[in-house]
Amino acid sequence: MQQELLKSRAAEWEKWKKFGAATVLSPDEVQEYIDKGYKTLPMQWVEIDKNEPKRTAENPDIPALYKSRLVGRGDLEKKSNEDLRSDSPTCDVEGVNMVFSFAASNKLKLRSADITNAYFQGEKLTRILIFKQPPGGLPGVQEGECLLARVPIYGTKDAGRGFWKKLRKTLTDAGMKENRIIKALYSYAVDGDIKLILATHVDDILWACKPEAEHIVEKAKSAFEFGAEGSGTLRYCGKEVTQHEDFSITVTCKDTTMKTEPVRIQPGRKLTENLNEGEKTQLLSVVGSLNWIARQCRPDISYRVSRLRSRVNIGTIADLKEANKVLAYSIATADQGLTFKSGVLDWNNLVSAVVTDASHANEVEELKDGRVEAHRSQGARLQLLATPSIIDGTECNFHLIGHASTTIKRVCRATLQAEAYGLTSGVEEGDRLRAAIAEMKGKLPKILGNDWEAAAAAEIPQVWLTDCASLEQSLNKRVMSKVADKRLSIEIAALRQPLWRAVGNAHGDPNYDDYKPEETTDKVRWIDTDVMLADPLTKGMDPDKLRVALKENHWDLTAPVESVIKKRAKQLQRSKSTEAKQDPPPELKKLVE
Repeated sequence: MQQELLKSRAAEWEKWKKFGAATVLSPDEVQEYIDKGYKTLPMQWVEIDKNEPKRTAENPDIPALYKSRLVGRGDLEKKSNEDLRSDSPTCDVEGVNMVFSFAASNKLKLRSADITNAYFQGEKLTRILIFKQPPGGLPGVQEGECLLARVPIYGTKDAGRGFWKKLRKTLTDAGMKENRIIKALYSYAVDGDIKLILATHVDDILWACKPEAEHIVEKAKSAFEFGAEGSGTLRYCGKEVTQHEDFSITVTCKDTTMKTEPVRIQPGRKLTENLNEGEKTQLLSVVGSLNWIARQCRPDISYRVSRLRSRVNIGTIADLKEANKVLAYSIATADQGLTFKSGVLDWNNLVSAVVTDASHANEVEELKDGRVEAHRSQGARLQLLATPSIIDGTECNFHLIGHASTTIKRVCRATLQAEAYGLTSGVEEGDRLRAAIAEMKGKLPKILGNDWEAAAAAEIPQVWLTDCASLEQSLNKRVMSKVADKRLSIEIAALRQPLWRAVGNAHGDPNYDDYKPEETTDKVRWIDTDVMLADPLTKGMDPDKLRVALKENHWDLTAPVESVIKKRAKQLQRSKSTEAKQDPPPELKKLVE
């Protein structure tokens, strides 16, 4: 093992020399800098085994493949965060899913690559950083000599930003446009037709490109030294991504799921016992891993993970067992994830769909001061890119772009309130995502002011789907009903504006307009609870309906006959009960007759 580590360290030092990452200073030169007030910072080796994620219980004997990184102790640098900006945007999950959707829809090869020693290829340093050699020294460097950094060094506060600025400039100089809505997402379009979408996550690049834009990618690639380019089956940001022969794409997090260890529960502990500090740490670790998995590609476990998150500091042994159950289920279904079928969407004729649901007053939340409040509601949303038939048809095709299951912060006094708050969250995210696509098409104003939402809405229609009939009716009424709760009244009034917005207008005016415009940018649609895909994100239930829809990228919006009959029977029962209550007493009935 030691010999392999020495080889790995030597290879890393060769890269430092190859990219001119530092200049070797003699002891006398180092002293001159010290006399001027500069400090020397220590360095250390950080090593990983790149084959470790590949080892499983079935295949444990994969040989080690060590990778060494020479890291500077930037945490000891005197400059504060106010002096050094350390932010370096990375593309979020929704942006990456858009790349998947674009590639599958246009039957384009999905490709990825990582930039070799990315930080060394960043912008040149503009300040003086001097590092001591790591313990054991460096090949060919004499004892007492130090390194004067010339480029961003791993471990320093602003290293990531220095590389990001170089990458951003390279991509935009090559002809790509930086997305102002989703950071670290780049595109190239001609007359509103998107030719290329590229996402970056530090040094990992993912893109799909039409043939007529290949020269843009090649120009950008020429500025950096890349590692091997991947396609077909690849790994991107911890996810397994497979593109099949028909260009469909599946995304899973199997490796991370299988590597997550369950919580160890001491024998004899009662279900109602509070957790000790060690158990809280274990629960936090498992929930953290499950939360990442759920966010990336497993909406079917989002609710159960969300509930566990709220129990980390106030949990009992029962919560540890629930965490292990969720993990066991995730491992048993680790092959499941997201599917982006090819040919089911036309990116020049998309509809943004917002699917929201809420469960009322069944959750608890721990506040910052440690207090626990009950009667919280759970809100869930699915963000889809779908075919136009989702607006008023009986079925549609779609790709899932984003999802969330979160506890609504405000206590809701009624189901209508919880559903309205959940819908507001979904609509705001839908506005963001369709604006990102409009930006790719070049349809947003050059200067983003108050008109960006109107421009995005004019380009891509949006439909909101809810299974709360009273909410749908409140939003679609010509005259808004009076609502006792002022905050709920504000939410409903705000939601009604885009429903009255004509294409091209900044906003609608339901108070002034007697009728809705014939063509509006947004529509709200009621669907039966039995076909609501977001239901498993608000309560513990079998997510089979959601899993099938995600796998097939197809959604049947027709309520099952059994559901219709059951609801009609309940309506008749309520009607009979109401009539019975309204009948006059026997002694008065004679007078009426």
